[in-house]
Parts: sequence; structure tokens; C-alpha cells
Amino acid sequence: MVENKDLPTGTKGKKNRWKGFGAGILCVFILGLGCGYYMWEYRGNKAPDYKKTLTEVSNYIATIEHKNRGLRKKVNGLEERINTLEAGAAASADAASQEAGLRSSIKVLEENLNASKKRNQALAMENKDLKARLSASAEQKKDAQGADMTYTYSTTM
Repeated sequence: MVENKDLPTGTKGKKNRWKGFGAGILCVFILGLGCGYYMWEYRGNKAPDYKKTLTEVSNYIATIEHKNRGLRKKVNGLEERINTLEAGAAASADAASQEAGLRSSIKVLEENLNASKKRNQALAMENKDLKARLSASAEQKKDAQGADMTYTYSTTM
């Protein structure tokens, strides 16, 4: 800002500031009047048309009621879908718990099968051992009988 040395300090700036402030307030006031006139229209001495307003309101209400019926149908359909999904979720939860029970039963049966296989192998080994012992015992008996027969044969002659 350029200083003017002829005027006392601060008087010119203060006057201009108040003039600008006043002009701004005046512009806002005029703009408000113009917008108010435009938005609410100047009606002059016209009386409001109640019949026209009531028909517009009744048409609007009928439209809202029609949309409301459509929305109610959609809501009822969605509620039914939610109920079926909840029932399906409950059924799948039951199925999941049944599946978990079946899996645990299968696991127990597999463990029993493995234990039975091990026991069967042990019994097979024991069976082989017993057969070997039985055959050895039978041979010993045969040898003992053969030796006894030779003894009796030699004494009789």
C-alpha cells in the first residue's frame, strides 16, 4: 500500500475500510431480497389454489402408498429368504456337527482296525511259533518212540 504523506496517518484507510464494509452488507441485503423473491415468487393479490394443492398432495400420497406396497412385498420376500437361510444355516450346523461326530467315529474305528491288525499279526507270529514247537515236539516224540521200538526190538530178539 502506498502511503500518502499529505493526509494524517490512518484516517484515509479507516474511511475506506468502513465504506467497503457497508458496500458488502448492502450487496448481501440486495442479494437476499432477489433470492427471496425468486424462490417464493411474488404472488401479489392472488389467493392460493387449494383444490390444485390438495389434488397434488393426494396424488403424491397415492404414489407413496404404491411404493410402500412394493417395498412391503420386497421386505416380506427378504424376510422369508432370511428365514430359509437361517434354517439352512441351522441345518448345515447340524450337518457339520453330525459330520464331526462321524469323523470322530471313523477315527475310532480306524484306530480299532489298526489295533486289530497288530493283534492279528502278533497272533500269527504266536501261531507259527506254536506250530514250530508242536512239530519239534512231535519229532521228539517220534524219535523217542523210534528209539523205544528199537529197544523193544532188540530185547525181543
